[in-house]
Amino acid sequence: MRWKVCCTLIVIVLMGSALFAQKQRGFVVEEKVQEALEKNAGVRERYALLVGISKYANPTINLNFAAADAIALQKLLLDPDIGGYKPENVRLLVDDQATRKNVISAMKTWLGNRVKAEDSVIIFYSGHGALGNASEAYWVTYDADVEELDSSALSNKEISSAISALPARRKLTLIDSCYSEATAKKYRALVPSGVFEEFKGEGVVAITASTGQQKSVEVAGHGAFTYHLLDGMSGKADSNSNGVVEIDEIWNYLNEKVQKTAADAGNKQTPVLMAERLEHGFPVTMNPGKAAGAVLSNLKKLYAEGAITVDEMGEADRVFSQRDGNPELRRLYRDLGDRTLPVAYFRKVRETAVQGGAATPVQTAALQAPALPAAVDPTRGQMAPAGAAAAASGPELEAFNISQAINSLEGWARFLQQFPGGQLAPAARAKIQDLEIKKADMAAYNMAKQSVSEKTWENYVTQFPTGMYIAEAQRRAADLKQQRELELAAYRLAESKSSEAGWERFMKEFPRGQFAAIAEGNLEKLKKLAMEKENTMIAAARLSSALADWEQYIKNYPEGRFLAEAMNKRAEVMKRLEEERARKEENDTYLTAHNGDTPESWGAYLAKYAAGPHSAEAKTRTEQLKWIAFAETTPIPAGAFMMGSESKGDEKPRHRVELDAFRMGKGEVTNLQYQRFLDETKYRRPADPHFAKNYMVSHPELPVVSVAYDDALAFCKWLSQKTGAAVRLPTESEWEYGALGGKEGLKYPWGSDNPRTKARFKGNDAGIKTVARETYPANGYGLYNVSGNVWEWVSDYYGENGYKTAARKNPPGPAAGRERVLRGGSWDNGDEELMITRRHKQKPEEASDKVGFRVVITGASLNGK
Repeated sequence: MRWKVCCTLIVIVLMGSALFAQKQRGFVVEEKVQEALEKNAGVRERYALLVGISKYANPTINLNFAAADAIALQKLLLDPDIGGYKPENVRLLVDDQATRKNVISAMKTWLGNRVKAEDSVIIFYSGHGALGNASEAYWVTYDADVEELDSSALSNKEISSAISALPARRKLTLIDSCYSEATAKKYRALVPSGVFEEFKGEGVVAITASTGQQKSVEVAGHGAFTYHLLDGMSGKADSNSNGVVEIDEIWNYLNEKVQKTAADAGNKQTPVLMAERLEHGFPVTMNPGKAAGAVLSNLKKLYAEGAITVDEMGEADRVFSQRDGNPELRRLYRDLGDRTLPVAYFRKVRETAVQGGAATPVQTAALQAPALPAAVDPTRGQMAPAGAAAAASGPELEAFNISQAINSLEGWARFLQQFPGGQLAPAARAKIQDLEIKKADMAAYNMAKQSVSEKTWENYVTQFPTGMYIAEAQRRAADLKQQRELELAAYRLAESKSSEAGWERFMKEFPRGQFAAIAEGNLEKLKKLAMEKENTMIAAARLSSALADWEQYIKNYPEGRFLAEAMNKRAEVMKRLEEERARKEENDTYLTAHNGDTPESWGAYLAKYAAGPHSAEAKTRTEQLKWIAFAETTPIPAGAFMMGSESKGDEKPRHRVELDAFRMGKGEVTNLQYQRFLDETKYRRPADPHFAKNYMVSHPELPVVSVAYDDALAFCKWLSQKTGAAVRLPTESEWEYGALGGKEGLKYPWGSDNPRTKARFKGNDAGIKTVARETYPANGYGLYNVSGNVWEWVSDYYGENGYKTAARKNPPGPAAGRERVLRGGSWDNGDEELMITRRHKQKPEEASDKVGFRVVITGASLNGK
C-alpha cells in the first residue's frame, strides 16, 4: 500500500457537549486539583493514555522527539499542582511498547474496564500518521508495516470506535502526528487538515498544528505546537488568572505562540480550530502560579525577617515558576510560607524531598542554620513550674490556662504577645516548641506516607526515633524492606527463567515495585522476540504450505495470533493430502486393472470405485473383454517365416515375411457365435448346407458355412464394435504363419503324417460333413482345424503372381482383384488341398457349404481369452 506524507496536528475530541457546560470560574486555587475539578466540574476520576513512538521496528522511519512528547505530558499530568492525576490512572506506552495490540488493548480493556460516565479521559498520540487507500488516515504504531497499513496500523475508524465506546462524557484526544522525511529536515510534513474529519461530531473540538500545506517547526525537543501546549497547560495559558486552564484559553495561547515561533524561524504555521457546539469553561489543568503569588509573598516576609536565605528564596521562585518544578518542594515552601512548618524543620524535611544529588546552595545554607537536637520527643508535656505559676499574676495565669486548653501555635503566640516577659513565658515557648516538633513529626510522617518508599520511612525513624508514629514507621520500613527483598528474589527468579510467564507473574505480584519498569521492558523484549519467531514460523508455513509446518506452528503457538489461519490451512492441507492419497490409491487400482486387463482386474476396480473417475472405462472394458472372450482367440507372437513353396506356380517364390503380433480364432466362427450376431443385427441368415437341415440351430458347435466374403466382414464389423478392437479376417500371410504353429517347412499343421486321423477331408467325411473344434488336436499355436473341415476366407485379393511383389512386412496382398483367397481345404477336398501352402480362390459374393472363416483381432489389449 502506498502511504502519503501526514500532517502534524493535535485533535481534541470532546464527546458530549456537557463537558463545556460547567461554567464555574470561581475555582479555589488552594484546593487540590482533583478536589477542585470534582467540586466545580463534576469530574470523578481522570484517566490518561499516553503514546509516543520515536523508535520504530522499521528504523528507517524513526522520529526524534515523539516519545519525549508523551513522557513530558505524563510528568505534567502527574504534577499534583498542575494535573493532579493519580499515578495508577496514567498509562504510558513508548517506542516498542506502543504496538498495535497494546494500544488497542489499553483503549478497549484498560480504559474500557475502568472508565465511568462521570470520569474524564485524555488520549495522547505522538508518532507517524499516514494516509492509506481512499484517504483513510492511520496511526502508525511501533510494529506497523507502512506498505500494509490496512492490516498493521490503526485506522481512524478503529480509534474513533474505541473512543466512542468509552462511557465517559469527557474525552480529550491529542494527536501530534508526523512523518520521518520531514523530521530529517527539522520540520514535520503535512496532509490536508480534513484527514481527521471522522473525529468531528456533536461536542467535538479539533485543533490542528497547521494548515494542510504548511510545515510544523520543532523547538527545544518538541514540535512547536507540543512545546507551547505543555507551557499553556502548565499555567501560561491562564489568561483570566482564575487559577484554571481551560480549552478556550489553550486555543488562544497556542494560536498566538505557535504563529510567532514559526515566524521567528522563517516559517509560516497557523493552527486551525474546528468545532461543533463549542462551549467554554471546561477545565483541563490548574495554574500553580495563581497560588504561588500568595506563597511567594509570605516567603518574602520570612526573607525580610532573616529567617530564610537568599538561595532558599530563589529556589522557591523557580519551583513555582517552572512547569517541571519539584512538587514536594512546592508543598514544603507553601507550608513554610504560611508558617505551619518551622524553618528548622523545613530544612530537615527538605533533605528528604531532594535526594540523590550533590548539595545545592540551599542545602549548604540549611546546614549552616541552627539545628535541632538529633532526637526530640514531640509527645512530652510542658507543665508550668509551680513556682512560676504561683508568681504569675492572675491575668497571666488565666491567659496561660486558656492557651493550655486550646494548645495551638496561634494561641501560644497570642499569649507571648500579651506576656512576652511573664513568669509563664518560658513554659509557653516550650509549648510552642512541642507543637512545632509535633508538626514537623506530622509533616515527615505525611511525606513518608505519600511517597510509600522504604527510604522515607527510614528517614522518619532516624529523625524522630521517639516520634508519634515511630511504631508504624518501623513496621512500614520493615515491611517495605521485606517486600523489597521478596521483590529482588522474585526478580532474580524471573531473570533466571527469562520467560514471558515468569515476567508476567513478577509484574502481577509487584506491579509498582522498583524493578517493575525493568521487568516490563524485559517482558516486552521477550514478546517482541516471540512475535518475531512466530512471524518467522508462520512465514515458513505459508511458503511451504506443508502439513508438518502448520502442525508445528499450532503445537508451538496454541494461542498464537495466526492460530485460526493455521487451523484452517492445516484442515485444507489434510483434506488435500487425503484427496491426493485417495486419488493415488484409485489410480494405482486403475493401473493394476489396466495392466491386468482382465474381467477380474476391472471387476476389482469397479467393486471399490463404482463411481470412480475410471468407472466408465472399467465398465466398457469389462464388456469388451467379455466379447473378446466370446471371440475365442489365442495370441500369435510377432515373428518371421518363409512363406510359400516352390512346388506350385501361385505359391512361388518362397519368400521371407515379418509379422506383428495378433490374436487369431482358435477355430472357425461357430453357428452359436454367428447366431448371436444375427440376433443382435437382424442380418440375413445363411442357407442350410446340403448335408443338414436346420444346421445352425441343431449344430451350434459346428462352424458356420454358406457365408459370402461380405457376410464374414459384417460379422467382423459387429464384433469390432463389441470388443473395442479391430476384428477382421486374417491376411493370407497371417493365416499361413498361424497354421505353421511356430515351426518352419511343415506340410500340414501337424507335420507330414497322413491326415486321416488329423483332419476332416474327403474320404473322412461320413455323416455330418463338418466337425466341432476340438475333434482333432491343435497345432503349436493352439489353432484347431486349420487344415480341413471348411475353407476359410482371408482378406487378400487373389493374385497368381502376388508373391513376387509382396511386401516383406505385414503384406496386405494385392491392392485389387476379382476373387478373394481361401485357405485350408475342406471336408470335400483331398489331402493335397490340406497342405499349409495351398491357395484357393473364390468370388467374394459366392457362398458355399464348404466355406467358413475365422477371425483375427489387432489394435487393442489382447488379454481376453
